[in-house]
Amino acid sequence: MPEAEYSAALRQAVDRARPILRIRELRPGQAEVIESVLRGRDTLAIMPTGSGKSLTYQLPALALPGPTLVVSPLLALIEDQVGKLKAAGVAVARIDSTRTAKERAADLDGVREGRIKLILITPESVCTPAVQEILAGVRFSLFCVDEAHCVSQWGHDFRPSYLGLRRAAEVLGRPPILGLTATATPAIAEDVAVQLGMKDVYTCRVSFHRPNLAFDVRKVGGEADKLRVLGKLIQRLRRPGIVYCATVRAVDELYVALRHGKIPVERYNGKMTTDEREKAQASFMSAGRKVVMIATNAFGLGVDKPDIRYIIHYQMPGSPESYVQEAGRAGRDGKPARCVLLFQPDDIAIQEHFLKEAHPTKTQARAVAEGLYAWSDEGKEVSVRDLALSMALPERRVRVVLSVLEAMGVAVEVKAARWAGVEPRPTREQIDKAASVFEARRISDRRRLAELLKYMNTQNCRVQMLRAYFGEESGGKCGLCDSCAGLDSEVFDPGEDDARHGLHAATDFHGRAHRRRRRGEKPAPVPRPALTFPTAIPDLPGLAVPPPWVPPPERDGMVDQSIWQDAPAAGAPAAGEIVLAPGEAEAFLAEVASSETSADEPAPDFAASWAAIRDANIRPYVEWVVPPPLSLPVASSAPGGEGRPQQNRQNPNGQGGNNSDGGRRRHRRSRHGRNRHARDGGDRRGPRLPGVYNPGGD
Repeated sequence: MPEAEYSAALRQAVDRARPILRIRELRPGQAEVIESVLRGRDTLAIMPTGSGKSLTYQLPALALPGPTLVVSPLLALIEDQVGKLKAAGVAVARIDSTRTAKERAADLDGVREGRIKLILITPESVCTPAVQEILAGVRFSLFCVDEAHCVSQWGHDFRPSYLGLRRAAEVLGRPPILGLTATATPAIAEDVAVQLGMKDVYTCRVSFHRPNLAFDVRKVGGEADKLRVLGKLIQRLRRPGIVYCATVRAVDELYVALRHGKIPVERYNGKMTTDEREKAQASFMSAGRKVVMIATNAFGLGVDKPDIRYIIHYQMPGSPESYVQEAGRAGRDGKPARCVLLFQPDDIAIQEHFLKEAHPTKTQARAVAEGLYAWSDEGKEVSVRDLALSMALPERRVRVVLSVLEAMGVAVEVKAARWAGVEPRPTREQIDKAASVFEARRISDRRRLAELLKYMNTQNCRVQMLRAYFGEESGGKCGLCDSCAGLDSEVFDPGEDDARHGLHAATDFHGRAHRRRRRGEKPAPVPRPALTFPTAIPDLPGLAVPPPWVPPPERDGMVDQSIWQDAPAAGAPAAGEIVLAPGEAEAFLAEVASSETSADEPAPDFAASWAAIRDANIRPYVEWVVPPPLSLPVASSAPGGEGRPQQNRQNPNGQGGNNSDGGRRRHRRSRHGRNRHARDGGDRRGPRLPGVYNPGGD
């Protein structure tokens, strides 16, 4: 929307927030979303990563009369946003598990008193009865849900903790709702609106594609080939970058391998401690650090680093939504960036395993229903945690089953996270019928996986295919993906196809000149001379140019008639044969022998030399170089020594003792300074004999 078309309310809000949030101009989609929010309309914004979704609730928070509540699923995102807003002078508070009870009470009092305009809170905290009771009397102007696709039961990243947000919004007075997500198909967008209870929704969709991203798929034959391609990518592409893996094991293995390769690397996965994850993320986010992050999909939400030069998927994700969301974290500064997906058929089995374990089964649904009514028969309400412990099931699955039972009308959330059964209780057949939704979700996930496989196997423009998947107009070809640019199997060959769009020169780490510059000095552009090749091969000096070869005319008369003549008689010279006089042959051979070899230098063994050269090209050096055989005399056993080796009391120099230093034994010491022979039991294994193989020595 051009600035001339801004409404009076939007123009006033932008002018007020410009000095605080340092706004230069609104990006595509921001003006439409903010305009809808200022009008008090429920809004769903589908904007890709890096398009400025945070401004769509920060700017209205400064313009609207009441406070704004923002639900965010990631602590790192909350911490990052709070730090930036406090630095800008905005009164902001955070409510999550990292805050103490005293700090949370002080922030909640500030919200009730009107001193705080913006609150960032986790979905678990906003659903607790204590927080809802304190905030119940506050007149909120906006209820914002970040990562709104997590509320969709058909989404790729469904989280049961989001299912309580609809009730939380009603407890807080049902203010206008703003849903933010990076990726959502039309079906998921519709489900998000239903789950959040949005009415008269204004949906704003911004294309996920940015013209500086080059999508690329590399098919490899196996794990060894994949490691080779990954190593080449990491060595050549400019850093910083992110390598996404589907499993924690792959993250740890690649982390160790890159550490041994002397590459600055960090890792991030869900099994690390909170301190380890925060330290790794802080190291990666530091300005100017050129680090490679090896991580699972747990890393990335809220990572606002503009200079990420590449995103490599070492193992395929589970859906196009996940892939686009993770790949979109590269190149936020508008400079060229690569999004490479490495694929081998074995990666499909990993995602198949995740699909199998993602959703509850009918048996688990029956168990949760029976457990819920067992507590209700005793007149008690049960929490999700207690019910999960009694059923020996994960809390996530129990929460999902309870949401389905609530939709059936046989379960009710009496308070936040406390449930009770409703009479009449359902039959087993009714529960099985309701649990069939889990099978439908599994089928939906499998379809998304099939769409991602179709994306990897396509020969057409990859961006056009992703646009069609997300319900956008296909538009023209991107011109940067491997299908459009015609890149070959080696991504770093600077051929004509790669140099045609300048992507190689912009992303190749070794393609630029490195020069140390002083502090504050701007890097000067380094001119790159164009490569020119001669159109003709020049004549070599001192050599005459041979005349061009002219093939003889093909006719029957050109046949050499001599081949049909009879064989020469015995002793007669053949045609073209050189005949030497008696004695000339011996002299000729002697002269050749004297010119090639001498008496002191034997004739070279060509067969052995050729075998060595041939083997050197097909085997590593350490395999074809054979060390000379080692043979040392074995020390004899002393009489009556029960097999103990006899000590050599006379060294080769005629001096006493068993060492060459005049009888003084030099003890080998360990790292802690203790005598190794004493640690091993004295001279039990015998001394070290110089020049003699001692089977009992060290």
